[in-house]
Amino acid sequence: MGLFNFLGVCGSAVGTVFFTLALKYGNPTVVNVVLNIQPVISTLGAFFLFGDRLARQSSFTLGSQLSQACLCRLRIRLRSEFHLSVRV
Repeated sequence: MGLFNFLGVCGSAVGTVFFTLALKYGNPTVVNVVLNIQPVISTLGAFFLFGDRLARQSSFTLGSQLSQACLCRLRIRLRSEFHLSVRV
């Protein structure tokens, strides 16, 4: 049990350090999108690599999260086009 606690604490610490560095040196929007899509990537990885079964709720959640990501991307693109047309 001590090993699991150690791995959990170290994993959180390393994740926090990399997240902070990514915010410092990268685009904050991209960093947050990758952070929010990470559970989807890990779930799909477990499904394809290890043959884990997905519950019916998982497919609904996956579809919901992917559609939200696409809508956010579309909103950002439309907002940037609108700002470009206003500035000219």
